[in-house]
Amino acid sequence: MANFTGTPGDDTLTGTNAADTFDLTSGGNDTISALAGDDVFILGGSLTNADRIDGGAGTDTVVLNGNYASTLLLQSTTLVSIEKIKLTATFDYSLATTDALVAAGATLSVDGSTLGATDTLTFNGAQESDASLVVYGGMGKDRIVVGAMDDTVFGGAGDDRIDLSKGGGATRSMAATAPTPSCSPTPTPRRITWTAAMETIPSI
Repeated sequence: MANFTGTPGDDTLTGTNAADTFDLTSGGNDTISALAGDDVFILGGSLTNADRIDGGAGTDTVVLNGNYASTLLLQSTTLVSIEKIKLTATFDYSLATTDALVAAGATLSVDGSTLGATDTLTFNGAQESDASLVVYGGMGKDRIVVGAMDDTVFGGAGDDRIDLSKGGGATRSMAATAPTPSCSPTPTPRRITWTAAMETIPSI
């Protein structure tokens, strides 16, 4: 287990096979190879698509704590073998994923559960065709677009909007407490797991 601290420059860091922590909040176009272990990458507001972060084996987490109000489209080279993205309160986040960001059959969790009532999460996973997404909204007005696989969304408090219209594949399944959509024309069926705190969906 080791702690690594980046500089404002373009750092190249290699971790250990234990659970390492990388503080990359100083910025720069960083290249990280974390090897094995459940690693944590703290980016603050500095993550861009010029970064190269490879979590390696284990369950690895990227922590964002900054203004991401302008949409960041995460590329397959930016985050590799990352299982969780954790969002910190007092900021707005707008994230989108390319299809190749998450390996086929894998799962990416985006956790905005600590976001406050004035924070917003906009997440667009519409390009994802062969991996699963788990998205946790916060207390604000979240906007979430799911992908084509068996995705799970926890809306949290606030007036949330969940878009089911993208992708296609498996059978859609909703919890009994969720609203029943009226869809015309009938979309290609697939599955999404609902929770009671998800209030509205768009016309699809």
